[in-house]
Amino acid sequence: MDNSEIIIFDLLVVSLAEFFRPDTQYQLPKYPYPDFLQRASNTLALKMTTFLYPRTLEGLLALLEKPLQTWYPLVIPKEFDSEYGLVPNPVSINP
Repeated sequence: MDNSEIIIFDLLVVSLAEFFRPDTQYQLPKYPYPDFLQRASNTLALKMTTFLYPRTLEGLLALLEKPLQTWYPLVIPKEFDSEYGLVPNPVSINP
């Protein structure tokens, strides 16, 4: 197991928690994206070979709703149930 892949997973989870913080939930636009989200997204874009990386934020959020085992290209920590996505279904970034 590559430790850097676990770090990317952690960055993704932490950045999504920051992105969806309740105190900024309706703040639009949500730019700039959290630094960790940018880094994790860039890594995913480079590592995804089975699926095309989404072109839009809405596409990324739709992908993150799907079970990780169906699309995530890196190692999934054993503590996380890969039958679930990383964000609730459905996600809305609009107020």
